[in-house]
Amino acid sequence: MAVPVDEAGISETNVYKERNGAKSMDETRRTTINDFLAQLGLPPGDPSNFHRALTHSSYAYEAGTADNERLEFLGDAVVGLAIGAALFQMYPNVNEGALAKMRASIISATSLGAQAARLGFGQYLLLGKSEAQSGGRERQSILADAFEAFVGAVYLTYGWDTAHHWLIDQFQTALQEASK
Repeated sequence: MAVPVDEAGISETNVYKERNGAKSMDETRRTTINDFLAQLGLPPGDPSNFHRALTHSSYAYEAGTADNERLEFLGDAVVGLAIGAALFQMYPNVNEGALAKMRASIISATSLGAQAARLGFGQYLLLGKSEAQSGGRERQSILADAFEAFVGAVYLTYGWDTAHHWLIDQFQTALQEASK
């Protein structure tokens, strides 16, 4: 019997299969993640970090697997540094207090959540049943956390240069409008 799969390649039961007693991502999920990376202008690669970045704690609890919180921690630092450095270079005559306010505005949960929604992160998130049923795919806080975790995965997979350039591309308009 075939297991129904939604548009993000997520089966209604689980995206893992047992391999020698260990859980591993199924091929549909691997392909879906690499397609998402291509959609975002990133090269294909090992999707495991991105899979974890898109795994909410509610799903991880139900599936008995790792969630995205450690990657979120790392991504938060990468986002802050990339946006802070860009503002520092773009606005050489602006004092640090104003730069801090500009950065805070650009990397707020509201801004990151909106960016993640615009990029379609919600359809790729793995959420627990209750979280999914209560609108978690559209919840700004969940999207913002997933965005930061995704950036952490970009950094781990491709390095600083790719993470930095990808972030600057994503926030070009916000960076240019920051001083207004």
